[in-house]
Amino acid sequence: MITYLNGSTDQTESIVKTFPLCRIVHGEFHDDFARLRNDAISQCQNDHIFGLDGDEYIDPKVYYEIKRIFETTDLYAIRFPRYNQYTPDTYVPRFYPDYQTRALDRKQTHYIRALHEIVQAPENMIATSIFHIHHRAYKDIESDIEDYILQCKIAEKHISHESARARFQKAYTIFEKEAKPVPKQNLL
Repeated sequence: MITYLNGSTDQTESIVKTFPLCRIVHGEFHDDFARLRNDAISQCQNDHIFGLDGDEYIDPKVYYEIKRIFETTDLYAIRFPRYNQYTPDTYVPRFYPDYQTRALDRKQTHYIRALHEIVQAPENMIATSIFHIHHRAYKDIESDIEDYILQCKIAEKHISHESARARFQKAYTIFEKEAKPVPKQNLL
């Protein structure tokens, strides 16, 4: 197992050091999420990898599904529907199911796009899991908005076409007005 640290200021490194089978790799964030993920993947030795962000969790049974899919098919990747949470009972409805590709064949795929990175692979080579990722990134709506502002700044660096930049800014304005947490049952 690899933990890729890119500027963590909490106790992540000291906690990871207590796990003897976990290797720590230090990297830098260059305002490019695809580059960050590809750097982390380059440190892996196995062909098939599974990764979660530090603010995500998933049912441990998912590992059996991943193993079964990669052992019995020629698929390149597995995507997972993701819930975005504020608290254990409060979810953000925007973008649900917010599919995230987290299991992949590192020799057949790679991440593209600096912002809202995705795995580049033929669509018919990606399976969709029944397991959900739970994303606990924000303690409140203000933190979510702060993160979105950061994403806008990154987008300005990487989006060169003016109409694309304008669409992104319009989407941000809509998000800022409409973002409201809801109970999980309202998503389904």
